[in-house]
Amino acid sequence: MSKLTLKDIALVAKRENENQAKYKGMIMVCTGTGCVSSGGFSVKEKFDIALKKYNLDKDWVAVATGCNGFCAVGPIAVIQPEGVFYQKLTIDDPEEIVKSHLLEGKIVERLLHSDPVKGKKVPHIEEISFFSKQQLIALRNKGIIDPENIDHYIARKGYNALKKVIEQDDAEKVIIQINQILMTLFTKNIQLYFR
Repeated sequence: MSKLTLKDIALVAKRENENQAKYKGMIMVCTGTGCVSSGGFSVKEKFDIALKKYNLDKDWVAVATGCNGFCAVGPIAVIQPEGVFYQKLTIDDPEEIVKSHLLEGKIVERLLHSDPVKGKKVPHIEEISFFSKQQLIALRNKGIIDPENIDHYIARKGYNALKKVIEQDDAEKVIIQINQILMTLFTKNIQLYFR
């Protein structure tokens, strides 16, 4: 097996970004453990079927993602790039979402999240209180990439830190930076512990 170079990684990212740009958008279907136990794989399959039925499979693609983090309301699908969040899906819902949302431009209200305090429907994932207060670092790609497709990760700038280290070619500087980050994290954790 030949070694992967930085140029190869850049080509993978370019190719995957071009592939994804062919579509108007993506239906990101959670297939994490919680959603799978509630029928996530079947929901994803029904999205594929509905896209074909309405001749939208050249414009839209359903992607199985890892855990979205809100297991209590799964199965979940997020329509990207809009970020419309559908929850508690059954195998009957994907066709309605494809027909109403993708074809007719009408959000399916009954499948939206309801704010538990205000009682209002919240259509976009970034407006849902469960998500809005989170600052994702290691999990910043959760729910928006296929965890079984390394090209998705590379296209979202995966391995950029490694690229930076290799291009820097200064091992001592890298060690100093890592130690600074670890000390910052350690200090923050100690402060949180003693609050």
